[in-house]
Amino acid sequence: GQAQVALGEVEQAIAAEPRNADAHNLHGLVLMALQDFAAAQASLNRSLALKPDEPHTLHNAGWLECLQGRYAQGIGTLEQALKSPRYGEQSKTLLAQAMCYRQSGDLAAAEQNFVRAYELDAGNPMIAYHLADLIFKRQDADRARFYIRRLNNGEYANAESLWLGIRIERALGDSAAMQQLASQLQRRFPDSKEWQRYE
Repeated sequence: GQAQVALGEVEQAIAAEPRNADAHNLHGLVLMALQDFAAAQASLNRSLALKPDEPHTLHNAGWLECLQGRYAQGIGTLEQALKSPRYGEQSKTLLAQAMCYRQSGDLAAAEQNFVRAYELDAGNPMIAYHLADLIFKRQDADRARFYIRRLNNGEYANAESLWLGIRIERALGDSAAMQQLASQLQRRFPDSKEWQRYE
């Protein structure tokens, strides 16, 4: 969480070893965290020039393009990362691609990618939350309930996921389930904006 310190450290590493592709990739990530997108793009491009088709760097470059609203480019770059035979983080990239599709307004493609990511990593709370949220927004509360209940019954439930669960149970008319989630929200997150909304 100390991006400025990280920036100084990675810049020292690059000064010591200017052709280190991983250092340029990390430099790009830190600059993304600092919202310096132009400099982040330059660092990721340097990394890819040194190590073309590196899937982790392609993932970061694709996500950066999505953050800047260049959705088609971002989705394409993320797809390149997914095609790498030596890449082991498909679920993370499918999640990023799904978020990119969602931001671009293509909800059907977003859902397809969330489902693929969930199939690879059903225990990932971010994937479960975003999949349930999207399905609920697409008016399928019953299906959304399946994903959010699995999340809320596990260790990664948070105020946001409980609030989504409450809204889904309300849409389905299950006041007992809604009440149970609400008491959990009040007990665990009494100062949250979600509890204030519920009240």
